[in-house]
This record gives sequence, C-alpha cells and structure tokens, in this order.
Amino acid sequence: MYTERRRSQRTKSNDRISLITQNYQFGYGGIENMSDDGVFVLMDNADVLSIGMLVDVKIVELNDQPDLPGLAMEVIRIEGNFVALRYFDQLYCLDTLFRMANPSGMNGSEIL
Repeated sequence: MYTERRRSQRTKSNDRISLITQNYQFGYGGIENMSDDGVFVLMDNADVLSIGMLVDVKIVELNDQPDLPGLAMEVIRIEGNFVALRYFDQLYCLDTLFRMANPSGMNGSEIL
C-alpha cells in the first residue's frame, strides 16, 4: 500500500529554470510542479546531475514576472530526465554541522 510522504501541496508550473552545478556545468529545464519544499523539473540534460549535488537554480520565466534571484538547491532524486530539487537551507546546515562537531552542546563562546 502506498503511503503519501509529501509534507506540502504541489502547484503546477510552466516556468523554466537554469542551473549551475558545483562543477560549473549548465542545465536547463521546465518545472513540472513546485511546493514549499522544492521543485520537480523535466531537465534537458539531467546527466550533469547526481544525488546530493548542490546546484544554483534560477527561475527564468515566472508568469511574466521579473527574474528572481538564484537559489541554492540540493538534488534529492533523479528519475530519467526528471529531477527533484529541495531548497537548501544554508543556516540549518551550518547549525547541524556545528552540533555534529560539538556533541557536548557548548555554545560558541564556551568553546573559545
């Protein structure tokens, strides 16, 4: 039996994205749907991506609105030419790394 694991509702989209990988390779695609957690994209060249890769994504066509600034995103799933990208929260990741490096729970001023 299938269990729905999505945390947020999906919205259909016809917008296009461009992305740059960590290796400075470019990719382009069309957003199939988006949510509060990320986007699901039909890529023109998904072969430049791998799971766990961080990419800089820019939505280039947002219903005739001005271009938006780029977003850091993480590749979480690849299904053929379809790619699931999750918004990458740099502050959360830094906090997580700090907690992993400091299991005693001391704050930054106590360590110094």
